[in-house]
Amino acid sequence: FRLAGTGITIPSTVSFALSGQGGNSAPNGSLVGSGSGVNAIRGNITLNTNGIRISNAGATRLDLTGAITQNYVSGATDGLLFRVADNEGIHLTNASNAWTVQTINSQGILWAEPGALPAASGLLLAGSGDGLFQTSGTFTRSVGNGAGQVQWAVTNSGRAGGFSARGGDLAVNLGGAGADLQFNNFTAASGGTPTSVNMNTLWLQGPQADSKLTLANAVDINGAARTIRTDANVAELVGGLKNSSATAAVLTKTGNGTLLSSAGVTGGVALTVNGGTLEVSGSGANTYTGAVNVNGGSLLVKRSDGLGTTAA
Repeated sequence: FRLAGTGITIPSTVSFALSGQGGNSAPNGSLVGSGSGVNAIRGNITLNTNGIRISNAGATRLDLTGAITQNYVSGATDGLLFRVADNEGIHLTNASNAWTVQTINSQGILWAEPGALPAASGLLLAGSGDGLFQTSGTFTRSVGNGAGQVQWAVTNSGRAGGFSARGGDLAVNLGGAGADLQFNNFTAASGGTPTSVNMNTLWLQGPQADSKLTLANAVDINGAARTIRTDANVAELVGGLKNSSATAAVLTKTGNGTLLSSAGVTGGVALTVNGGTLEVSGSGANTYTGAVNVNGGSLLVKRSDGLGTTAA
């Protein structure tokens, strides 16, 4: 079913029962928003088979405000796939959503109001292209491929995946205890693990971010050349940036937003800024030892230990 027009709204009296995938060529699906403006489906949606795809192509946004429920026994490899070609993505608003299959943020922005992503469903970020999960409030899922967890898709390409705040501040604490979030330093796509960032770019704040995002976990670059992308507003790394590996690492900041590492930067890390602002502040030692390159944007250091020193 395709909504092809300008600002089309399907009322709550119309419900949908989906029993087919709707094709695999982007951004086809069982339900597709296209045309222009904000399209909306107010009625309930029932998932009758596995592998259902819901897409937004061209329209500003596709709002799904009815309850989405699952009406079949799922297998381990089943999933509900959301794919967005561009713009503001797909917006889930109903706290009565109830599916247990994996939620696949295949590409683009999946915006879910608090409670609209079922707690029992695992979340896969950036399954086939840059992918962003946008919400507000708190996000404390652990990193992994199980029910109720969140996982970065395995790829050694430049694909980006992560989180963004819209409609209110977002506090991300993966696992709930502030443990390190580690980039995987693999060089082949087969080398990923479910408990690490399995791609080259961690995406913190998308272009529609209207509120602040905080990440409680320290980001461990882990001896690799990796990127953090911040498109708008502020993303604060409460746990800071680090390199736990004996191999030197490179961290590149991209996007027009501000990335704030409020616990400093430690370890053998070279810093490159290609856009926006990278701000380093906080208390304690600033012991990163690599080069500093500002190719665009700015580097702001609010630390007495300065740039790339080894002072205590």
